[in-house]
Amino acid sequence: MRTNALPLPEPAEPLAEPKVRPFSVGVRWLREGDSRLDATFYANEAIAARRVIEDSGFDIKPLGDPDVTQKLFWPSRFKRIYTSNPKEGYPFLQASEALMFRPLMERWLAGSKASNAADYLAREGWILVTRSGAVGRCVLVGKRLSRFFLSEDLIRIVPVLPAGYLYAYLSSWIGQALVVKEQYGMTVTHLEPQHLARLPVPLLPDDEQQAIHGQIMRAYRLRDEANDLLDKADELLHAELGLPRFDESQVPYLFGSSKPKAFAMRAAELQGRLDASFHVPIAKAAVEQLRKGKYRLLQLGELATRIFIPPRFKRIYVTPQHGVPFLPPSHVPLIKPFDLKFISKRANAQHIKECTLRERWAVVTRSGTVGRVLYVPEQLDGWVGSD
Repeated sequence: MRTNALPLPEPAEPLAEPKVRPFSVGVRWLREGDSRLDATFYANEAIAARRVIEDSGFDIKPLGDPDVTQKLFWPSRFKRIYTSNPKEGYPFLQASEALMFRPLMERWLAGSKASNAADYLAREGWILVTRSGAVGRCVLVGKRLSRFFLSEDLIRIVPVLPAGYLYAYLSSWIGQALVVKEQYGMTVTHLEPQHLARLPVPLLPDDEQQAIHGQIMRAYRLRDEANDLLDKADELLHAELGLPRFDESQVPYLFGSSKPKAFAMRAAELQGRLDASFHVPIAKAAVEQLRKGKYRLLQLGELATRIFIPPRFKRIYVTPQHGVPFLPPSHVPLIKPFDLKFISKRANAQHIKECTLRERWAVVTRSGTVGRVLYVPEQLDGWVGSD
């Protein structure tokens, strides 16, 4: 049969992944582990990862095997008692803060109130895995992170295999697919050490494990050195300004630093705002201290060529080969971006130019946790940033 209809051109790229992705699994998968029937447990990413490992030809052992790890655990919960005196406690980090490139000592946990402190102070070379919320995110404990008292929401892995190799595997798409598969819960997802213990680990030749380990340890050593340099830069900045370090104890609250943090202000200073958080005097106190420094103050707008917010638009996510990496605000402080998404070059072409990040720019989060700052390095040049 002949027809005059012209064939439709094939789309240049898939605009979005289908909402329903059917797949099949062997019955042996249902019998293994917890005999779960929720479909997400057997998501096709996990199946693909498992097949890659099984077809690799390498020996495979579970993560909990004594030849792979010495111990997997998370310490018990306890009531946190905070102190304002650093000499009386440990600097404390939540699970999400442990994943940051530059974790800061901002909260101090009273050491006398914490039981089993050694379990909370992770040692260099341990691997930490988030166990609730965004589960499965990994970080290797380096020199800086080993100084902190860490949340119980991090599973501790004490490796026997080279730590860098084990971390690289757990952080890869294969490891992440298998780790995330094990999560349970609806509103808040969770992960337990026994779930991690049964993860299959391919045993590469010793020389390859050591090569991977060496590269990972070098990367973490450089990150620690970068943080040391940032600490020195911060000290030099304060010395050049001729100012002491600023903290909330210098804010003129009515009752000092004790709770409640009450303050007074004149009606002429309200600026039409009645929400107390807008008028908390910490910003005013910081500006007053800066005025005591050796240099006059200028507004940021006088020093920048442009300060702007890019437009909002509907994001069409595609596969990496058809898209541009997308940086959300939550990834700004992280050591590395997790669950990286890619914006369609074709469907979002008119907006990509306005949202593209350029090297040596500074970006500031404006919603959620406001005020986090990122200096755009060469590696992020050309990425698309959130509005």
